[in-house]
Amino acid sequence: MLLYRLAGPILFLAATVSASGSEVVVGAVKTCQGNVSIIRGGQTIIAHEGDHILLDDTMQTAANSMLAAILLDGTRLSLGPNTELKVDKFVYQPADGKFGMLLRLAKGALAYVSGKIAQFSVGSVSVETPAGVLGLRGTEFAISIDGN
Repeated sequence: MLLYRLAGPILFLAATVSASGSEVVVGAVKTCQGNVSIIRGGQTIIAHEGDHILLDDTMQTAANSMLAAILLDGTRLSLGPNTELKVDKFVYQPADGKFGMLLRLAKGALAYVSGKIAQFSVGSVSVETPAGVLGLRGTEFAISIDGN
């Protein structure tokens, strides 16, 4: 399995509300290869580089596919083949001292590099898997979940 380490500037401004005013933008797709989609509000959208990732979006990759994303706080995510990851919570309000992130990894492989949320608020980032919850404290890691 090949997981990509992300580098470079964030591709968007730190706005948190979309143009429609109702969707909370939490990041953007940096790169994607193969059959990659975003499930949003019950609809499946084919993902493209530069697409926004919204709160409650589920990112999915098929076999021989990958997706790399950067969240507003600088967190970097890399999804391997056959992966499903949901952004369940994302709070990044440094001026108010409010931070939090919960990612739900249903299956597949995830590489994670911490951003500002984990740096400013130790213990406020979690990755939930079918086997348990990982509490992150400003680090990088990779995890793979096999089976259903």
